Amino acid sequence: MNALEFAKNIRAAVVLMVMVLVSCAPGTYLRTEPADESAPGGMVTLFLYGTDTPLQVAIMDIEGDGYTFSITGSSHLYTVKRNISADQARQEVLRFMAGQRHRWGTIRDSEGKVIGHDVRPLYHILLYGASDILDITYRLDGTDVFVSVSMDSTAQTIYNRDRYGGE
Repeated sequence: MNALEFAKNIRAAVVLMVMVLVSCAPGTYLRTEPADESAPGGMVTLFLYGTDTPLQVAIMDIEGDGYTFSITGSSHLYTVKRNISADQARQEVLRFMAGQRHRWGTIRDSEGKVIGHDVRPLYHILLYGASDILDITYRLDGTDVFVSVSMDSTAQTIYNRDRYGGE
């Protein structure tokens, strides 16, 4: 087994362990629904999650609603801008997406109250087999919302093949 195959096997094992841990974690899983591009009112905490890969998302946590968002994973993968106006956050998001097609979503708590928004890129379907390739989970535990970001498995396979060669 060469080093590349070994690295792929280790990565697959880590992804599987994370999926098992996330699926067994207590709490309620929240969903997003499509929204228009208008910025929410008030102040937000803005998370800009992105690397040199297609894993890129902007998340706005509405301040003062009693919920606190945090991203699971390495802090070097995202930046946080706290207590900024929603209009300023919207401008930051548009710069972050750099003209790429994207979709705005609304994040609601279990009673339907809007507690945040996300903006995710949309890719040409021929590139990854789907336009929305991100698997983002929002897990509510009390007043804490834990966010996990990954690429769906088909898109990840295609990305790895194109970037590193082979299967």
